[in-house]
Amino acid sequence: MITKGPTMCILPWMHIYTSAGGDVVPCCEAQESIMNAGNLRETWNGTKYKELRTALMRGEQHPACHVCWHNEANGIESNREINERDFWDDYADKIVAFEDGTVETAPMWIESKVSNFCNLKCKMCSTESSYKRTHDLDIIRKFSPEDNEFQHETRLLRPLELYEYLQNDPELWEDVDRLQFSGGEPIINEEHYTLLNSIPKHRRHKIQLRYASNLTHLQFKKHDLIELWRQFRHVQVKISVDGVHDVYNYIRTGAEFEDVVSNIRTLYASPVNVSLGLGLTVQAFNCFQLPEFYNYFEGMGIDWFHIGAYMLQTPKYLNIGVYPEPIRSAIQNKLKADGRFDHIVKYLDSNDRTKLWNKKTVPYAQALETRYKDADTFEGLLEKYL
Repeated sequence: MITKGPTMCILPWMHIYTSAGGDVVPCCEAQESIMNAGNLRETWNGTKYKELRTALMRGEQHPACHVCWHNEANGIESNREINERDFWDDYADKIVAFEDGTVETAPMWIESKVSNFCNLKCKMCSTESSYKRTHDLDIIRKFSPEDNEFQHETRLLRPLELYEYLQNDPELWEDVDRLQFSGGEPIINEEHYTLLNSIPKHRRHKIQLRYASNLTHLQFKKHDLIELWRQFRHVQVKISVDGVHDVYNYIRTGAEFEDVVSNIRTLYASPVNVSLGLGLTVQAFNCFQLPEFYNYFEGMGIDWFHIGAYMLQTPKYLNIGVYPEPIRSAIQNKLKADGRFDHIVKYLDSNDRTKLWNKKTVPYAQALETRYKDADTFEGLLEKYL
């Protein structure tokens, strides 16, 4: 039995996250903390996992969870807090755990980064999440030296060995009730379909599928995504959208905003038992458009299960703390007048990274604008929305 506490997180007790390279890490916010200790079952109760669990039980801020501690210290709802609120009642009573951090129950929620292959080259994205960003490594490396600030993955990653293990352990699926995919872009990755088709048919109607997707595609090769999804209990899609109209197109190189909106409407009207949500990465390239973003999507007539805003931390020069005056005050005044973004205003009050603005933020944006001949510029968008 586990109990709530000031540092307790439910994820390490019932959830496992696998990276695009096949490593096991605690969650999407702690991808540098590799927990590997043999195969997936051995890792689940390996030394590193037990150390993490016992630290969280004792009220210690384990360093693997530094993103959550940073967000909580700055008044931003952390991944730890979100999952406690959303999933504690669903899972806490089912977990069989011991004081040494061992968990007798198997993972009930598997979250997998299918690959780092994506069809987009989003300006804030790392090569670990989009292999296409290797085309921009010269620019990325110029402003993000190869240190802990930003990862530069130069390989196309596919967790083939891990997926082979998952496909050949049918007993594992007897305990799983949530299977989550991220990427890259999972809908255009073949391994995602192979894994779904390997799940025992008698378990599919018990499993909820969850996706983090850019939703630029609803079809891939011969696969009938809608028909496949109908075999599962429920499908939840959190759509990665970082702005509306011109800001979206500026950030998400290779995508068109109206195409994504069309796919959203198609999926919402489909016969699949589906829930749609939005995931917004709050960053220097969009903080000034937050009111327009929420107004647009709240006005679509869709019953979103969640609209989540997540503060970008790396690279540091795209964190919103880089805004200098008078841009910073203009954004704060706009957000204060709206009334929904007091936490963002407070974050700007307590985070000053303005020294990066002229040194990195602006020249990085200009370098990418020149390369991709963007229809809009960062400077022009700031002018327009402020």
